[in-house]
Amino acid sequence: MAIGGGLPQDTSKAIGIINNNPEFADVRSLEGFAPTRHPCVTLFAIPTTAGTAAGVTINYVITDEEQRRKFVCIDPHDIPQVAIVDAEMMASMPKRRSRRGRADGAWAVGRGHGLF
Repeated sequence: MAIGGGLPQDTSKAIGIINNNPEFADVRSLEGFAPTRHPCVTLFAIPTTAGTAAGVTINYVITDEEQRRKFVCIDPHDIPQVAIVDAEMMASMPKRRSRRGRADGAWAVGRGHGLF
């Protein structure tokens, strides 16, 4: 179960993919379009922000602390089986968190199109 914003959603996707595709144990091997053969473990997504749509897309972003960079992974096997999107819960989040989610979403879209 992935509960939270983009970071826990993306981390859950990566863990689920690696669990069923152990040949990708080094998460860096998932960068770009990953040729995994097996679907992610059953994943239920409960996003708390509406920034990157991580709970319902085939993309996820991983931070490589050693290289001090972020990279995008694309894998149709990582889509959660269920996504519970509760607009009321998101609307009840503090305004600062809500703005940050929208900014993160804009950054993710731009990065995905090579703008950043």
